[in-house]
Amino acid sequence: MSEADTPAGGGPRPPKLAPFTPTPVNRDEEIASVISQASQLAPGAVDEALGHALDNHINARADQWTAQVHSEFAQYAGGLKYKRDHADSEVIYQTRLQSPDTHRVIETETARNAAALRLRGEDEKAAWPEPGHADPTLLAGRSGRYVYLVALLIAAAADIVAFYQVIELVLQNLSSTLVVVLVLGFTGTALTTVHFAGTMLRDRIAGAKWIPLFLLIICAVVWVALGVLAFWMRLRGNLGGGSAPFNPSVTGSPTASSGSADSQGTAPGAAMFAGLYLATGAVALIGSYLTHNPLHNAFARAVRDHGKAAKRNAESAKRLGHAEAERAYFDNQIIAAERVRDEAIRSRLALAQELKQQARLELAKRLRDVSATDAFLLNDARPYTYRPFTS
Repeated sequence: MSEADTPAGGGPRPPKLAPFTPTPVNRDEEIASVISQASQLAPGAVDEALGHALDNHINARADQWTAQVHSEFAQYAGGLKYKRDHADSEVIYQTRLQSPDTHRVIETETARNAAALRLRGEDEKAAWPEPGHADPTLLAGRSGRYVYLVALLIAAAADIVAFYQVIELVLQNLSSTLVVVLVLGFTGTALTTVHFAGTMLRDRIAGAKWIPLFLLIICAVVWVALGVLAFWMRLRGNLGGGSAPFNPSVTGSPTASSGSADSQGTAPGAAMFAGLYLATGAVALIGSYLTHNPLHNAFARAVRDHGKAAKRNAESAKRLGHAEAERAYFDNQIIAAERVRDEAIRSRLALAQELKQQARLELAKRLRDVSATDAFLLNDARPYTYRPFTS
């Protein structure tokens, strides 16, 4: 609503709209005018008080007042209906926006229910037979995943240190930037392959048919090959200790190079690297095996998407409700203006009837003739019966 202010306690206030108020008729001036006209009639002009000249003059004034009310109402209703049409277009717009949001909620709810069935092991068409990934307790969420992620980050940091030593020993002419790139590449490849090996092993044990055995073998071979290559590079790099200007230890602190191997020498340093590589690989393999569950991942994603869709649908429904409320406000204002118009017309016709009676009283005062005043009791040429306004 462009014209509405939003209060602190809830939805928007209705637009600021002046009520329909017809121009009032000055009752005192009209009565004075009728008295003046009645006093100007000839003493014997009784017929002019019996629905002829004076009554018709008052009827004409009532028609003018009624026409003025209709004219003012037409102008007011024109602007009001214009705003009402704009409010109706906003309702149509919000309705079209809400429709896809509603469909999205239905779709995500269907996906959530299907994922929950699979996770509970109740889906007869599921491709995860026992012993599979079905675990109804995971519907409430899972624990331990973040512990694995923290352990994986620590393992990645350890591998980065170990690979950095290997790369710097063998490729001493590379810049620091290239060394960092190679280290990150080695570390990422090693941990990714062993992670994929753990997830594929878990899926195959669960009964997945779409994971061929050769992919699992490829991951294992690549991971072992990287470890053997790094171990050999570390071993050969330590053998050339006399020519290397920098010999980083396993802990990452630089030591001066010497012609003979120290306590951090050839076999101990390479063996420590191999043990670290195997340990970090075991962390990635076991952690991925224990935490991997595609059914729970699908369920968690469905829950998340359904929550977002439900929130968006609720917001669009709220906007639609506000638009409908504004349209209803303008509809009610039109109805209220029509009732004010009708009541204003009734009040002006009643005033005309009062003016006619005032004219009869004035003529009766002037004539002072009982036989003449009896004629005043005849019906008006256009009588008016007042009907109270009903809400």
